[in-house]
Amino acid sequence: MSPKRKLPAVTDDRGEKRVTRSKTADTRPTEPQGPSQSEEMSQLEAAGTPGERSEPEDPRAENPRDELDDESGSEKAQSETTDTAAESDDVSLTHAATIDVLVGPIARRFGVPKNLIRSRSGLIDAAIRFNEQNKAGNEPIELLPDVPSIFDQYLIVLYSQDLVRPEDQEDDEWLINGLIKPYRLANKLQDQISEDTLIDKIAAHTRDSDLKQLTAENLIRAWEMAPPESTLCNVLVDSVVLQLAPVNLNYYLSAQDFPRDFALEIARKLAATAVGLRVEWTDQLFDSFDASRTPGAYHRLGTIDQKFKDARVPPKVPATVTGEPAE
Repeated sequence: MSPKRKLPAVTDDRGEKRVTRSKTADTRPTEPQGPSQSEEMSQLEAAGTPGERSEPEDPRAENPRDELDDESGSEKAQSETTDTAAESDDVSLTHAATIDVLVGPIARRFGVPKNLIRSRSGLIDAAIRFNEQNKAGNEPIELLPDVPSIFDQYLIVLYSQDLVRPEDQEDDEWLINGLIKPYRLANKLQDQISEDTLIDKIAAHTRDSDLKQLTAENLIRAWEMAPPESTLCNVLVDSVVLQLAPVNLNYYLSAQDFPRDFALEIARKLAATAVGLRVEWTDQLFDSFDASRTPGAYHRLGTIDQKFKDARVPPKVPATVTGEPAE
């Protein structure tokens, strides 16, 4: 048995001896220390009472405004998506393949959606097919006699099927420059859809009771611009018939120097629709016009007057119109 080793004596500040023990000398096992009282309280507060389940906190509960902001944000995002889709529809026409159309003596260039103009205009479709057959590719289509501003009006009708009258244009000016001229161009381009749209506009304009009575001068001008035997001719005739009393027919047409074919069409329409139109009035009308008074060669001249007179049956005339007792 080895002798016990003595521990060295250590003198403290007061000069007394005390025995120190080496840390390694104590071989007794140490018991694990439990959590302190403050740590236990924290754990109990975090765990809550038995039987309760802690739910995750909603960060928006502290600030309900955040929830409203999220909802408005989603609505805004949806609105922006809708606007973007609408914008893409609007610009799809712009980004479609185009064909250049040169208009007027200065050859003003218009880029027009190729498929749209081909589907609507028989004339331009024929020109494009001619270029394709001759390997000319996308050569511009030239419309030299036409006016760029009128072609601009036509494009508005082509794209939107509508035409709005500017506030600064007078009735007669709008009839000629805003409606008749674009109609002639649509007729020339063989665009039946645009023709129909413009005819509806012209008819509404000439029959609008709120408008001033259209002057004979502008009606005559419109007639001379109308394509022969077109729907426009019928609309102009109707516009005069709706404004004109039958008893004033001869005087009105003679005094205003109407073109012969225009006057005869008006007489036919009145004779077919108006009650109390006397045959001698139409006879006087036919006799008062001759070819020398009509500049140029109009359509339907020569036989219309005789056919009309031969087929005419004298109507029963009411006393209120002629001043004579009705038969």
